[in-house]
Amino acid sequence: MVRYEKSEARAWARENMKGMANVVIPSYTQDLERLNGNGIRHDIRTCIQYGFWGTLLASEVAITVDEYRQFVEWSHDEAGGKLVLIHHAAFGTLAQNIAAVQAAEKAGAELVLLAYPHNFYATSEQHIFDYTKAFCDATRLGVILFPVPHWGFERVHPAGMSPELIKKMVNEIPNIVCIKAEGGKTILLVEHKMDVVRRLASRIIVLHNGTLVADGDPETVVALPIVQEAYLGLRPKEAARG
Repeated sequence: MVRYEKSEARAWARENMKGMANVVIPSYTQDLERLNGNGIRHDIRTCIQYGFWGTLLASEVAITVDEYRQFVEWSHDEAGGKLVLIHHAAFGTLAQNIAAVQAAEKAGAELVLLAYPHNFYATSEQHIFDYTKAFCDATRLGVILFPVPHWGFERVHPAGMSPELIKKMVNEIPNIVCIKAEGGKTILLVEHKMDVVRRLASRIIVLHNGTLVADGDPETVVALPIVQEAYLGLRPKEAARG
């Protein structure tokens, strides 16, 4: 049912990922014993009615892989090609996530939002890469990376997923199609080592003897003579020569 080959995932995403996507949480019957097909179909119709391009079919609701497959099948049938279905890879283990994505792919999902199990304790960037690649290798769907603090990857790198790790993933995993950025999170880092600041910050504010002397992007701020003298140990003439 997927409308592209694995090697075409990025081209398909670039061409088609245009618009808003929302989230559908699976409805259950009143006794919570089984999925509510009528409720799920109603929600899919409502997504289409409001003009959404796609919807994330949430799996963070104590749902089994088989129940999730049914959730996708009903959603796909009701959507009738009018809504892109995004699989939510948020099950408890890598094996469960592989089983779920393969079932969702057959049932009509066309993209994946990749989560990481809460018991996945990454200790290195290679560990994160290996999990991500193992998952992506198991499906031909386009995969959306989702670097958020939930996964605890800040123990490995302050950014969670470093630019170097993301570059490696993009270069070596062909069906990673984009990154979902969430939250507008800002981190205030107080640091005197300018090489560290330049590598991590997008904006630098410099105080010298209690006075604000610079505020701007790293390249501009670091080039200022007062910053070079105060924090890089360069004399005025050396700073002027760059």
